[in-house]
Amino acid sequence: MNNSQSNNSVLSIIKQALQVNKKPFPWLKAFSAGVAAALPVIIGLAFGHLQYGLIAGLGGFAYLYVFNVPYAQRAKKIFSVVLALTLVTYLGTISAPYPLAVAILMGIIGATAIFVFGALKIAGPSAIFFVLVFAMTTGMPVNPDEAFLRAGLVFLSGCLSWVIAMFGWFINPEGPETGMVTRVFLQLANLLDSVGTVRFTENKHKMMDVLNESGETLSASYIPWRTTDMFNRLYLLNRYAHQMFITIVEHFSNAETPLPKELGQAT
Repeated sequence: MNNSQSNNSVLSIIKQALQVNKKPFPWLKAFSAGVAAALPVIIGLAFGHLQYGLIAGLGGFAYLYVFNVPYAQRAKKIFSVVLALTLVTYLGTISAPYPLAVAILMGIIGATAIFVFGALKIAGPSAIFFVLVFAMTTGMPVNPDEAFLRAGLVFLSGCLSWVIAMFGWFINPEGPETGMVTRVFLQLANLLDSVGTVRFTENKHKMMDVLNESGETLSASYIPWRTTDMFNRLYLLNRYAHQMFITIVEHFSNAETPLPKELGQAT
């Protein structure tokens, strides 16, 4: 019995390790991140200053903090990341001659970033790239006189990342909100399809998570002096999905037979 349980555990671990991730690959984000990192280097190479281009490329890390949040929130978040990367570049350059100062500042930078990202519940890679940029600047040729130059280069390339991150606003200003509400209705369809099955409880919890996330997304994108018809429609759709979720939970939590598949397809 013990050997059988052990074999089943091993097979379960192998199955999980080989399971294919069904989430679509974020090719657009990957391409944009590559552009944000490579373009400063190409510009530096074109003007015969490859070393400056490589330093400027550090600002491209700002794009890695881009997530599917409303553009108003994204603009503030990415610009704050750009300023932080600029600051750690400056601090890394002026502290490079002093190993003790480097160690202290690295601890302060890491702790501060982790605290801010955790306290504000900000999605992203947290402190890793701030610490990385600081460490890379301390490892460059020691030249405190170039502190402002290096920081300025990182700031300019960070601003380029900000522009790339905000480019979608010109095409589809409510894109993140639309995608979020679409996820809500897709999960609602899954919930309807799972009524009367063992998957109902799991999908109910997933639906609660998606509704909370959509509520936070729409709240973050709300601007009192600028509301569009699209935003109002998305808000009403999200509210309608919330009401449908409550109705399903109240009336079909103990159902033993599945609902017609046409209901999920219609959603």
